[in-house]
Amino acid sequence: MNTALWLVQAFLGISFTLAGLRKIIEDHTRLGPQLPWTTRFHPAVVKGIGVLELLAGLGFIIPRLAGIAPTLTPLTAIAVGVAMVFALIHHLRYKEGREAIVNVVVLVLASFIAIFRNEGNIVGEQAIVLL
Repeated sequence: MNTALWLVQAFLGISFTLAGLRKIIEDHTRLGPQLPWTTRFHPAVVKGIGVLELLAGLGFIIPRLAGIAPTLTPLTAIAVGVAMVFALIHHLRYKEGREAIVNVVVLVLASFIAIFRNEGNIVGEQAIVLL
């Protein structure tokens, strides 16, 4: 189980870090063709989302790897899960099915981490009952 958790954390950590860096570094106009949703937001908002994605990517990996504040990992997963719910609503509203599927997959993976990295009972017993 630990190996599966680390694989999912590494996948999400690397994905969010790279996605965040891209939104921070790349010009807003260059993001539009590949990420159409970015054209509906002010460039500062897109950069802000990039910063949050970068922090989430680091939050999936560094706390557990360093052994410092490992409870940040399930908290990161919860925050990402909440963000994916709002992103899912946004993409469904604009009939962007492919992006919505990505949001659902990330939501499931983040939930997996939030529940099974919950050694300190951060999430609560209710989340375990849902399984």
